[in-house]
Amino acid sequence: MSGKFNPEKIALTLSVMTDMHISGSWYAPESEEKMVKALNFARQSAKNPIDAYVFAGDFGDCMNSPPNVLLGEKWGTDYDKAFKEQSDREFSTWRRIFREEIEPEAEIIYALGNHDSIDCNNIDRYITEFSSLYESGDGKNAQRMYRTDLDLDSMTKGMRHCVCKGYHFLCIDVVTDATETVEFLKKNLDEITTKEPDKFVFVVWHYKTPRTLLASDRQPPEAAFQIGRLLENYPQVVLITGHTHTPIDNDKAIMQTGYTSVEAACVSYIAPCWDYGEMLNMTGAIKYTASEGLLMEVDEEGNLRIGRLDYANRRTLEPWEIFAPKPDKSHLKLYGHDRRETARVPQFADDAKIKLEEIEEKVTKITIPKPTVNGDKAFRYHIVVQDILGYVSFFKLSSLYCYPQAEEFDTDYLTAQLPYRYSNIYKVSVTVQDVWYNDSKPIVLFRDWSKI
Repeated sequence: MSGKFNPEKIALTLSVMTDMHISGSWYAPESEEKMVKALNFARQSAKNPIDAYVFAGDFGDCMNSPPNVLLGEKWGTDYDKAFKEQSDREFSTWRRIFREEIEPEAEIIYALGNHDSIDCNNIDRYITEFSSLYESGDGKNAQRMYRTDLDLDSMTKGMRHCVCKGYHFLCIDVVTDATETVEFLKKNLDEITTKEPDKFVFVVWHYKTPRTLLASDRQPPEAAFQIGRLLENYPQVVLITGHTHTPIDNDKAIMQTGYTSVEAACVSYIAPCWDYGEMLNMTGAIKYTASEGLLMEVDEEGNLRIGRLDYANRRTLEPWEIFAPKPDKSHLKLYGHDRRETARVPQFADDAKIKLEEIEEKVTKITIPKPTVNGDKAFRYHIVVQDILGYVSFFKLSSLYCYPQAEEFDTDYLTAQLPYRYSNIYKVSVTVQDVWYNDSKPIVLFRDWSKI
């Protein structure tokens, strides 16, 4: 098994989605409509019929997240009653989607997210609800959801071992103590990769493992370190993750270490500032209109193509391609950390200028020009503001990263509560960074010292 991906001989087609957040409360119709739109675009983008729909968690919004149970005039003040009504509505919506929006011959393979389950709570309800696709709950379609499972006992512990068209999928739950999860993964990965060392194995987990994708180092739980260390021993693994709602249109949405990690983005909304606590007064960071996911295809030689889908704008991004697993691990040398050294760093135009405006006595608005060279790679700005007593340094996410398709943005800007008044600022320096934190050449604004 080797060579370039052959689009004429596709053996397996997967629609991959995560963080759907079907809501039973404040934005129920919108979340359902967005999900249906995503499913339709995935089917239209696939050359062959989709063999399996893979979900990496956060089906609903309130099942395991008390703050997302909406109370008030519409839902009353009884939390238990509101929770029941809203969670029932979420499950009812999902049963309808499984029944009416996903073709019956396609498989459904899923892992649960933190909004669904933590430490395997709620597992039984998901199995029961998802087994009963009809409102009557007659259970006649139980095999519709779990007909690919080889280990029904582990399913009740939040772990699944599924097989679709000869490819193995290991799905795991969000857990605090990963001891049992690691044992489950190791046992199955040892058996699978010993028998078929030249085939990919798909691991589906809601969380990311550290030092892999963008936002993967945002307060990872200990379980993430345990699972990451284990997966380093299996170059056949493709880890499908979500949780951070991070966009797929950046270099660090795929990362190869001892295995391959891929960002499945988010169907519900994009929130690209998860990992960047230095931002001040970040506005517009959550893009509720955004909706993204993946289309994975494996050809008959075992090569993998990962298509990136923008469901909201009905467009596809350049796909990633990975050779079938090789004994020398050369298939893992395509999308590694070493890409930082050859990255196309964004740069400002030679005549670019910063603009400062006093909005209020202690509020200064900074207008930053767009980078004109490799502008699509702009991730964030490093801003240093100085006065006679010292300086403050902070970061601002670029609108080009948040809204890469928004042509109406002529400039980036930030309105922030700075520790110095506008009248005291005498120097501002700005660099633009890519996702690797490579810096551009700075642009600097000096103000007349004598007038301060």
